[in-house]
Amino acid sequence: FNDFMPSGFPNDAVWTTPMAMHKTNPAIIALGELQPDYTGRIQIYNAGWSIKATTNAEIRWLSFAKSAPNVIYGITTDQVIKISDVTASSPTVTTYDLPRDGATSITVDPSNSSHIFVCFGGYDANKVYESTNSGSTWTNRTLNLPDVPVRCILMNESANDEVYIATEIGVFVRLPGWTYWAPFMNGLPNTRIMDLEIGNGLLTCATYGRGRWVTNVYGTCTATLSLTQANDPSNSNSTGSQYYTASDSITSTRIVTGGAGTDVTYRAANSVTLKPGFNAKENNLFRAMLGPCFPGSPAPLGGRYNDTYAVPEPTHEKVASPKYNYMKPGIKQ
Repeated sequence: FNDFMPSGFPNDAVWTTPMAMHKTNPAIIALGELQPDYTGRIQIYNAGWSIKATTNAEIRWLSFAKSAPNVIYGITTDQVIKISDVTASSPTVTTYDLPRDGATSITVDPSNSSHIFVCFGGYDANKVYESTNSGSTWTNRTLNLPDVPVRCILMNESANDEVYIATEIGVFVRLPGWTYWAPFMNGLPNTRIMDLEIGNGLLTCATYGRGRWVTNVYGTCTATLSLTQANDPSNSNSTGSQYYTASDSITSTRIVTGGAGTDVTYRAANSVTLKPGFNAKENNLFRAMLGPCFPGSPAPLGGRYNDTYAVPEPTHEKVASPKYNYMKPGIKQ
């Protein structure tokens, strides 16, 4: 692999080297580097390496545009760099200032190469910004996100304006028209997520120290859910976080295991029934509640709930919580 790297590439200059693959030609690859004099460079491999853009800071992330495959964006901590044609010998390079520093990731709308989102790390109230003109102006889309670093942002290329973000405490999702972000952690660990990829209807998450996790992308709400051990996305060692919701009812014969850190929630409009075989083991967090369906199956739930139920072993009782406003944690309806 080292023989493939650009000549003079400084191996110790970037902790994690950003790379991106062309959307239609996998033989074209982009790489961001930082020289010892702190000059950042975007290089493109197209049968050979060539420098297409330089800046005075480290390149943090690279993202090609699907609708305009030769367009690529890069970010430094406080700037967006747009290269208009990566195959040209002297492409047009445009830079835009970001609304704050600390940028960590950028994603490009698959149907509009001028529409981008950028996310930020650190502990600051402003985490996500959107631009519809390549970065010339910005709109704050942080909304209700918790004040934790955001490591990665990704638009689903198979769905219009469906955006996922990776944070210190898991994944969140926002759909068109939503004025909030919702936790999206079904079968995923409540831990630091560093990178996201989507393909074949699956969201793949790379964690910091807990391996790679895969779950279905956002879906539509169903009337009933039957949760069994056979269709449990978890494994015998760690259930992680699970959120299920239905517009009518949920039944379950699952075994909630994994110990501390496991967080499982069932929410249905009319009933939640724990059938013989269901078991929530000691030190696991389990909740069952009645409330309107929050779209998605499996689905995220917006907000947190104050009522926690410790389920004795064994028990098969129906368990339900008081109603809560799912976007205003702890406030009864």
